[in-house]
Amino acid sequence: MTESTIENCTQCGACRSVCLAEKLGGHTITSLLSGGEEYFAWLCSCCQLCQEVCPEGVDIQQVIIDERRKGQPTVPYQRSFRNVLRYGYAFAITEEVNELRAAYGLEPVELVSQERVRLLLRRAGEGCAGSGQDHPGGEV
Repeated sequence: MTESTIENCTQCGACRSVCLAEKLGGHTITSLLSGGEEYFAWLCSCCQLCQEVCPEGVDIQQVIIDERRKGQPTVPYQRSFRNVLRYGYAFAITEEVNELRAAYGLEPVELVSQERVRLLLRRAGEGCAGSGQDHPGGEV
């Protein structure tokens, strides 16, 4: 199946009906694709349920990337990006996190090297998290 562009969207609402963020009251790209004007490109969790149900094969993930390129992510997202660059995870891994894990009998989290994170980000290119900027929220 070839992916079609946003122009092929019939605004049927199938994507919106399966969107987890929409079910929680958010307005995502699926709101835009369903004819709404209020949406936030950064609410998508990249579960791709919308992509799976689209009867027209619209490349919804590309629509998300295109919309994200139009503006800056909010401060919490910028923090998450910086954490990914620093720790390899969206949240900070501190000694306290590993102490809590140990209390529950879990192995400590091993940090991903910054070089590995950089390599993975370069290889990922413009995946779902891509904002159209090389390194949103800060330098690598």
